[in-house]
Amino acid sequence: MQAIYYKPSGKISPLFVLLFIVFMAISIPILSVAYIYAIYYIPFIYLNIIIAIACGLGLGFVILLASQLGKARNRVVVVLLTIFAVFLLKYTQWCVYIPLVYAESYLELYADFAERLIISLQLFFDPAYVLIGALDINEWGVWGFGETGDAVTGGLLLGVWVLEFLIIMVCAVAVSWWKTVFPFSENANAWYKESKPEIQACMPENFDNLKAGLEVGNFNELVYLAHLPRLDQSFYLGVSIFEPPPSNSMDPYYLTITGISATYDKNGKESIKRTPLITHIVTDYGTVAALRQPPVQQAPEVAPPVFPISAES
Repeated sequence: MQAIYYKPSGKISPLFVLLFIVFMAISIPILSVAYIYAIYYIPFIYLNIIIAIACGLGLGFVILLASQLGKARNRVVVVLLTIFAVFLLKYTQWCVYIPLVYAESYLELYADFAERLIISLQLFFDPAYVLIGALDINEWGVWGFGETGDAVTGGLLLGVWVLEFLIIMVCAVAVSWWKTVFPFSENANAWYKESKPEIQACMPENFDNLKAGLEVGNFNELVYLAHLPRLDQSFYLGVSIFEPPPSNSMDPYYLTITGISATYDKNGKESIKRTPLITHIVTDYGTVAALRQPPVQQAPEVAPPVFPISAES
């Protein structure tokens, strides 16, 4: 029985594992140094949140790139590796943070930037000292807020660290797994191509009936809606086509259908809201060819010609 929707095979290639290791070895030290020095020298809580979001997105994007190039089709494995990478990132950040705090805030370490990085590398292989340094910073604090400017320590500081960690984790996971559910041809060993632009279709009176028809292989109503003149500009369907690699034309096509609603402010600026409705449903070339036919345009209403009546008649 043929599947109704695309389902990833769950395969992980050795190339992905190699790329993950190489990319993490390069990106984690860079992200750690950039992140720690940014939040240390930019003492604004809202900017620190933005920096944490950027750090998580950056790590997630690197893992996404590795999964794309390495052709990873297993979401669970990619997510677990992302979680591991975030823990490794936070540990590396602590290795960078401790020498910086001891040099700049506690004045117990006299070392320039390069020397601090060497100390950070040494700390990386000595987790016990990293833990001691983290406990000391939690006890004494580094920064404060409010009128008194008292240093934030103890449970409150720990809460800030946990929140910071969760922001990075959520952002990294949200990005990293996306490619793993993208259609992939196991026969051609290549990703599908998403055609642009998407096809616009009228919204049906009953979407559940449309979906039920699509799931039994009846795409006539969808083709009909795509060919109708779209009079409603504020609520319609967007249909994305996923084409198999050219080297293997035996693979099916896939469609993703999105509900699109458009609103306009008082200045006429358009705001688009997209709601996923159907993701990667199986179809064939005939349906795709029919969808790509240009929609029928309504003929403009033309007034009948008026002939002057001659005086002789």
